[in-house]
Amino acid sequence: MLFELRRYPFLPAVIEGAPEQAGVYVLWEGDELTYIGAAGPGTMTIKSRLLEHLRGEDHCSCSPTHYGWRLARHPQALERELLDQHQAKLQDAPRCNKAGAK
Repeated sequence: MLFELRRYPFLPAVIEGAPEQAGVYVLWEGDELTYIGAAGPGTMTIKSRLLEHLRGEDHCSCSPTHYGWRLARHPQALERELLDQHQAKLQDAPRCNKAGAK
């Protein structure tokens, strides 16, 4: 599931079309998947989190080139599942999901 997500250009006009719902989003820098994040529940949405990353209000200094998303009722559970998939396939967490990532 993780490695099959559709990629969208990480551009303001494209992010404006991202869902204003809860779910999981991923960021790529070129071909490297650099971050897996959850949005929601509550007022935090996939779109709002992507806009935070666009404005540099996140904890990672990567420069995303693409993003993907998936709606979820329980975004934290899906985030954990996707992190586990990444770990199983690449034997490591995405760069910006590692403890202390900057």
